[in-house]
Amino acid sequence: MAHRKVSSNAPDRRHESPGHGSEPVSASARSLAAGTPFTQSLNPAHSTLGSTLVALVPIALLLILLPVLRWAAWQAVIIGAVVTLILAITV
Repeated sequence: MAHRKVSSNAPDRRHESPGHGSEPVSASARSLAAGTPFTQSLNPAHSTLGSTLVALVPIALLLILLPVLRWAAWQAVIIGAVVTLILAITV
């Protein structure tokens, strides 16, 4: 079987994914492509005390809702989960 010779001017597209080059590249994809690792902020409140207090809010809420206000466990957990999600998104 004879093989065709590909002209040297044609780009090598064997390793490209479909649509490569036609879509805009996000900043995070550019940093990954450049080899820059993602850095996670381990101190979201910019102080150790502040971050600790923010992390304690859902726990303190459960400790207040369950024994003090005598809410049902499923209600306290739902409220605690909502508060945790709000804190995770905003802080």
